Amino acid sequence: MYTGTLISELMSAADRTNQKLQQQRMNEELHEIFTMQIPVVDSETAYMGAA
Repeated sequence: MYTGTLISELMSAADRTNQKLQQQRMNEELHEIFTMQIPVVDSETAYMGAA
């Protein structure tokens, strides 16, 4: 009979997989945000803040 280690190991594996997926989603979202940025030329005025 199992002493519960199998269930604990399965839960740990599921948690690790979930964390990897969350990290991958975060990396993809950050990549999308950074690729949407428009480069600003030094001679142009850049305004920051709410419109």
